[in-house]
Amino acid sequence: FGLSQATGLNPETITNIVKNPQALKNINPELRIETAQKVADALDTRLTELSEVGRGYDAIRQNPVPITIPKNTISDVLNKYGVKLDENIQIITSPQSRPLSPADRGALQDFINNYGAFNELDSNSFLNTREALSNLAKFEQGKTSLPQQIARDLRSSYDAIGKKDIPGLANLDAQYAPEKQLLSKLKKDI
Repeated sequence: FGLSQATGLNPETITNIVKNPQALKNINPELRIETAQKVADALDTRLTELSEVGRGYDAIRQNPVPITIPKNTISDVLNKYGVKLDENIQIITSPQSRPLSPADRGALQDFINNYGAFNELDSNSFLNTREALSNLAKFEQGKTSLPQQIARDLRSSYDAIGKKDIPGLANLDAQYAPEKQLLSKLKKDI
């Protein structure tokens, strides 16, 4: 229904597109492109609403609950990949480390410098950190899959802490997860 309102398309049309994307081939090519763009835009809008920056998380962001991230959280995850941090919180690799491209190293170090050096967070900074980990887990040119794996592991570690300490976060995530998964899958199919 929300997608129908956002695109102006009839709900039955959207259902037919989802069930049978091949049916779009019979539509005027210009209309098909316009329809696909409207659907993609509506999906992006709704996915943003369901993300950490969306309205649903405003109450959590505005409630300054303190969260303590254990000092060894990042180093424990990096150690699984043979990657260490020096006393200046800089990444150190060795022949025992999984290979990191320069882009990998830069992306991970950027996350550590901007978010990982802080052990005391509030709800807002925690959600920003979680969003940064989600962004780190996305594929980018020049990055291998290793920072994506590390980001997923870090996100999992941070999530466990945040869901324990921030009232309502686990329920909100659970409420939004099925819709986010469905919409993400639809977006890939468009």
